[in-house]
Amino acid sequence: MLALIYFGLAVCLGDFLCRRFYRFVSAAHRCAAAILVGLLVSSWFTYLAGLAFAWASQPLLWGNLLFFATAVAVLGWAKWKRGIFRGASDRGHSHPTTDSSLPRPKGSSLADWLLIAGYVVLVSWMMFASFNSSGGKLQIANPEYSDFGPNTAIMQSFAVGHNFPTEYPHFSGDRIRYHFLFYFQAGNLEFLGLDPAWSLNLLSITTLVAMLVLVMVLGQVLFDSRVVGRLGSFLFFFFGSLSYVPFLQKQSSVRAAIQAIRQQREYLPSIFPYRGELWGTWSQVTFLNQRHFASAIGILLLVLVFLVIRYR
Repeated sequence: MLALIYFGLAVCLGDFLCRRFYRFVSAAHRCAAAILVGLLVSSWFTYLAGLAFAWASQPLLWGNLLFFATAVAVLGWAKWKRGIFRGASDRGHSHPTTDSSLPRPKGSSLADWLLIAGYVVLVSWMMFASFNSSGGKLQIANPEYSDFGPNTAIMQSFAVGHNFPTEYPHFSGDRIRYHFLFYFQAGNLEFLGLDPAWSLNLLSITTLVAMLVLVMVLGQVLFDSRVVGRLGSFLFFFFGSLSYVPFLQKQSSVRAAIQAIRQQREYLPSIFPYRGELWGTWSQVTFLNQRHFASAIGILLLVLVFLVIRYR
């Protein structure tokens, strides 16, 4: 329960910050921005607060207490300030307000929300099919185990350990270098009561769906078309290489092609002369292995959308 309250406060804080600097194309755009910015700010704040209490037996306890207190204070202050201005306006002293929404291209908002709901279902299946837990044991899919070894170790080092100052638990004595903050937050949610698989998958699902929403938004603001945005986000789920073209050309019929696809157990090699093709570099497995990618790319898309709206 505490983990979900923390997550909700992080999203509310992200929305509070975004509404002061950002204009939104849609409610989905606002939600995606709130999730990504909220998680970024809350992760850094909680980690740095925990680092400041590295001398304590449970640094995360103090880090979370400080975050809860700060988030409630900031959000409460904002509500109190709005009440003051509303009261002044009622007495005849108007306070200027800004509209944070932008006009949208023609199209159905219902179709957008149905597509996003489909993404939530599909992404949830992808994440839980590759990383889950049962009977007190973690279940990791075969393509993910190599990356999840050090990543789950980072999670557990914060959830049940004392990794302040932070080191790589998977590599003895090695200092932390990059992309650990996402797994710190997963470990923090586990510390607050969530199951390890649910902690990581909650972050993975929300950030990946937020990234897809921002792909939709970028297509809309660049081409003034909802269809372009929907198509761009939908193509994420397809193979990123053209290696399927010669693969299909080799098949004698449609039936043979369907049979070959059903029997295919390896990634399709392409013309590129490196082993990455055999690892599924151009497929969604990258976003299942490196769960932090979606949040980083989502932040980049958030900045790109902001710049397009700002300077158009």
